[in-house]
Amino acid sequence: MSSCVGPSRKRRRGGRAFEYALALRMRASLAKVPYPLLCTAIGLPLAWLPTLVHGPIAEKFNILYIQGAIAVWAWCGARMLIGFLVGIASRPRAWYLRGPLCGFLMMFPLGIVSLATPGCGFS
Repeated sequence: MSSCVGPSRKRRRGGRAFEYALALRMRASLAKVPYPLLCTAIGLPLAWLPTLVHGPIAEKFNILYIQGAIAVWAWCGARMLIGFLVGIASRPRAWYLRGPLCGFLMMFPLGIVSLATPGCGFS
């Protein structure tokens, strides 16, 4: 009976050791990715979500005789740069504070332009 119990324990330990080694290897490979690159890679796909749901409409800008497509790309570009800005910024130290702050700084100028556009802002 002791011969049946022995190998199963070794297999279980071996499995756990393999899983632990795999987890360490994955953690080490993720640690090698530079933080700005990781933030940019996460920010680029997330920047498209508002555009897919409802983004700025180019026709609202075309009425004012400015090229609406370029204005819409300014919004998309600003959203895409937020992840990069979070990655390269160092203050505040906490990323969950840095994200909204960087988002506000990137989107505030375009928000003022939208408020000044008839049909987009308070009017």
